[in-house]
Amino acid sequence: GADPTTYANLKLSGSGTKTLGLNTTVNGTLTRAGTASLGLGAFVLTYGSSTVLEYAGSAAQITADTEFPASGGPNSLTINNVAGVSLNGSRTVNGTLTLTSGRLSLGNNTLTLGASATVGGTPDASKMVVTDVDGSQTGKLCKVWGSGAFTYPIGDNRGTAEYSPVTF
Repeated sequence: GADPTTYANLKLSGSGTKTLGLNTTVNGTLTRAGTASLGLGAFVLTYGSSTVLEYAGSAAQITADTEFPASGGPNSLTINNVAGVSLNGSRTVNGTLTLTSGRLSLGNNTLTLGASATVGGTPDASKMVVTDVDGSQTGKLCKVWGSGAFTYPIGDNRGTAEYSPVTF
């Protein structure tokens, strides 16, 4: 096998498929910008305990199993794409969900926020979680109960975008 490679931060930019070497670890931030995607080669991508996965850019993006797996994924997620990001499968965030720019559309998937997860950024109609884009989707934003109040940064994007947070 190939020697392991560790990155403090890694940015995938431009277009096309970027294939990492075997046994790659990211300890800081993995940023997927532009239309670049992560290859499905035989590599093993490991995240450090405080890794942030950031979707950045100005063209709509869809998450992929390669950088945002169902288990063993990043601790935190940042949405920084004015055109928005769509979740490709049900996922969990245990650190911080940061809404910097653009909407995170869940489609028919569930985004679970762990017991110690928090929401960063300043959510509004242009920076929120959208559970249903067109009235036919069943997306869910769930929070594992921790303590105290929690505000779900959700809204509706049908017609006019409306930010309608719910606090429990």
